[in-house]
Amino acid sequence: MPGEAGSRFNEAIKWLTKNQRHQRLLYRNCLISLVSSAEWFLSQVITNYFASFPDASNIKDKTLILLCY
Repeated sequence: MPGEAGSRFNEAIKWLTKNQRHQRLLYRNCLISLVSSAEWFLSQVITNYFASFPDASNIKDKTLILLCY
């Protein structure tokens, strides 16, 4: 499109493209935050379960073994 209508059209396309990139970034960050929150919640559930029922793990002694090859 020639003239001012063409430049306005190009500016609108640039704005929409930029807006779509921002929206994708926002969705990606929200997904990361949601996964992180779910992992934290699950770790709290497991921690509280084993704090309430320590015999559930069938581990008598807490040991750490370092294997060097």
